[in-house]
Amino acid sequence: MATVTKSIGATARDYSTITLWEADLDDTGIYSASDDAVGECYNDSPFDETVIVNGGGTVGLNLATLSVASGERHDGTAGTGVRMFATDNIYLQFMDGPTTGYEIEWFEFDANGYFSDSANYGVIGGNDSGAPVLDIRNCLVHGVAATGWGEHANGIVSGWSADHTATNCVVYDLASTNASNSRGKGIGSRHAGGGIHKHYNCTVHDVTTGSSDGVGFNQKGSSSCTSQNCISTGCDIDFDITNGTLSYDASSDATATGTGSITSITTADQYVSTVGGSEDLHLKAGSDCIDAGTDLGTTPTGVNIDINGRDRDAEADTWDIGAH
Repeated sequence: MATVTKSIGATARDYSTITLWEADLDDTGIYSASDDAVGECYNDSPFDETVIVNGGGTVGLNLATLSVASGERHDGTAGTGVRMFATDNIYLQFMDGPTTGYEIEWFEFDANGYFSDSANYGVIGGNDSGAPVLDIRNCLVHGVAATGWGEHANGIVSGWSADHTATNCVVYDLASTNASNSRGKGIGSRHAGGGIHKHYNCTVHDVTTGSSDGVGFNQKGSSSCTSQNCISTGCDIDFDITNGTLSYDASSDATATGTGSITSITTADQYVSTVGGSEDLHLKAGSDCIDAGTDLGTTPTGVNIDINGRDRDAEADTWDIGAH
């Protein structure tokens, strides 16, 4: 088994687009069975593309990772690292593929006022009953605006029985304004058909719809959800999880339940800035979420690395709630 790393970007890279990297995941001239494929993106210019990632299964990859090169990563705020910037509807959807699954980390997704995708999944999401596990780490998703009937403003959302784990992600500014058949979900599940969703140290803010059912963190039907150290504020509903376990979460309404959770926090007291277009969802001094989390160690992979790249575990930090 080998790790095969390819660079992606506009300036003298192996691939100029994520689409081209994905198209080669089953190329036996590049990969062998049980290899790990890594696409390493550079901040040469914004990526403006919609990608369905379903390669790697035929050649028998073990794992495919879409990442960002060190030194090219965001600092937890918009416009500071590698980003996908939409000039049309935007999504990065993961389907059947490698044995272990897919990973995506350190991307900013600026939907730029478009809605998430025509299939009503998330800007980042897993799809299909056979989809492998999707791990999403240290990503920013924002700026989704759905206006028409049936258009949904979803951030990190999986459909059917696809599984996902989201750690240290920040999702904000999702709006679906049509009063009929409009939905909005920050992080969660799209369908009631199953799937295991795990959310750790994520931050969601300002998910709203015309029918007042924009949800920060959600779970539907027979799917199950674990949520720890997550914060949701300014949504129509912060947490809507009926089949799962919540603990050490925080909400601006009364919906964060379970051991160690805190409710009815004042949004303005938590973050550096919630000003539209200048959001900075790092925790500020005096936030209720500081030192209020539970120590998750290093499980799942990457949970200890916060949105700034700080290793909570190695630094022996008292854990906070949220991505920072």
